[in-house]
Amino acid sequence: TVIGPWAILRYVPVIGMARSPSRFAVIAVLGMSLLFAFAVDAWARRSTAPRLVMGVLGLALAFEMVPAPRQLYSAAIPRIYEQIVAGGDESGRLLDLPSGIRDGTSSLGDFNARSEYFQTLDHRSLIGGYLSRVSPWLRASAEESPVLRAIYALSERRPLPEGWAEKAHDTSQQFLERSCVRYVVVDKSRASQELRAFATEVLGLKSMYEDDQYELLTPTDPPRCNVSSAVSRN
Repeated sequence: TVIGPWAILRYVPVIGMARSPSRFAVIAVLGMSLLFAFAVDAWARRSTAPRLVMGVLGLALAFEMVPAPRQLYSAAIPRIYEQIVAGGDESGRLLDLPSGIRDGTSSLGDFNARSEYFQTLDHRSLIGGYLSRVSPWLRASAEESPVLRAIYALSERRPLPEGWAEKAHDTSQQFLERSCVRYVVVDKSRASQELRAFATEVLGLKSMYEDDQYELLTPTDPPRCNVSSAVSRN
């Protein structure tokens, strides 16, 4: 979201595949460390009290490197995922709303990678997700599902083209059978009312747990999971 050359280079063939500035962090830090060392050396040579300068810098660096419990960002997993663990159905897959497929160069829907971090607690397979590179075949395969293509469109807050909702209704049981979705987590701050209403109606969802940020739902009467189909098609 930072305006700069990377916002343009992402569209350049070949270069766009390696545009992430974070991948150059090690080289950038090494270069800045050398410049800092040169600056400190020049400052110490010109200072009338070089030992004092080096002592102050040494204390500042020691403070910076202290492994104190300084929380930069909370790593707590929302309690709603504990409810999924308590559900006991380890074969059931999890669908987050909004949902989508995302990689380093493209995005279909609106997937948030923190869902993969929360997965360290619930251990459920996810519908959608994030990879460094997602093949065009995999994206096309996901869009062949009338239910998923509608969910991904609504996740982007795009209106559904004519006939998409009806097709999703007609194939909802097949989707539940192939996908093995047994849990749906709604991020209420990101999911639109249209997306929530669509998923609840099409998948026949009922609420199991809700707090200020999330709501956990499950299909009311899902068909038996077809494991072989789920492996081959999802």
